[in-house]
Amino acid sequence: MNRLNAFIQRHPLLRSLFITQDGKIVIAQTPNATLWGAGLLFIISRFSHPPYQRWVQGGYRGLLISWSIAEIGWGVNVFRRLLGGGVLTTQVASLMRLFR
Repeated sequence: MNRLNAFIQRHPLLRSLFITQDGKIVIAQTPNATLWGAGLLFIISRFSHPPYQRWVQGGYRGLLISWSIAEIGWGVNVFRRLLGGGVLTTQVASLMRLFR
């Protein structure tokens, strides 16, 4: 971890992306309940039959949208906010395609 910390500290762009306001490097963290729920619904959707699969996938995408909004608003660093924006964009597009 010391090598990664030193590498990030040397590069201003990486520093602005991955370092929080209290000086910690955050790239990944343990998933919260919303992501656990999305993962569970994703697995269930793989075994669901077509009439129910669409609704399970909608729930899965809805949970990911909720997580991404939380990351955009309250993410610990710029990387997490950008990640939330990317997930939000892809999930809204998928949801629109799913229910057309």
